[in-house]
Amino acid sequence: MTDVFNPFYIFEHPEFVDAFDCQRQSRLYGFRVQPDHGKYRLLSAKLTQQVDAGLLASTLEVPLAKVPDNTQLYILRINQQGRDTWLPVLIEEALKLGFNVHDDYQGQCHCRAGVWSIDGLKPAR
Repeated sequence: MTDVFNPFYIFEHPEFVDAFDCQRQSRLYGFRVQPDHGKYRLLSAKLTQQVDAGLLASTLEVPLAKVPDNTQLYILRINQQGRDTWLPVLIEEALKLGFNVHDDYQGQCHCRAGVWSIDGLKPAR
C-alpha cells in the first residue's frame, strides 16, 4: 500500500473573506513571482531543527529544501504520519513567519486570525 500525500499550500496573504477566499488566494499565489525564498528557507530550517530528519524524509513527498518554482506559493505534500506528528509544528512556525497554511484535504486555512473552514472563522486563542 502506498502512502497518500495530501497538499498543504503555504503562502502569505493578510486576511480572508471566507474559506472559499482562502482557497482562491492560495491558488492565485501560484502565479505571483517570488525571486527571494528567504522566508521559506527560514521555515524549512526551523522545521529541520524541531523535527527528526528521518521522520521528515519519510512523511514528505519532496524534501523541504527543494523550492519547486519561482512563485509565492509553496506546496508541501505530507502523508498521514506527518499529519499526526509534526503538522502542528509546521502550522505554528509558518504562522510566526506570516504565512498561511491551507489544508486542501480538510478544507481548512490556518492564518493568524484563526482557522477558516466552511463553518466560518474559528478565532485563534
